[in-house]
Amino acid sequence: MWSNGQSLAHVWEDWKKLYLAANQSVKASFELFLQHLQSTSSHRYCQEFNWILNRLDLFLDTDTPICQVTTKRW
Repeated sequence: MWSNGQSLAHVWEDWKKLYLAANQSVKASFELFLQHLQSTSSHRYCQEFNWILNRLDLFLDTDTPICQVTTKRW
């Protein structure tokens, strides 16, 4: 992630603005985000994000609606 100059919090903050009122789950948002990355980023960058999001799944309730997850919580 840092190779593109942004931390997970920076990327999430930008991405979340698109879904501020969305009631979809965090898990569904992860999937959409990864699809978006695949169309705009390198394979390695996508792999890194996929690994990170899978690790977050261990510590975050991914059934929570995306609009309830704050950047600080990340």
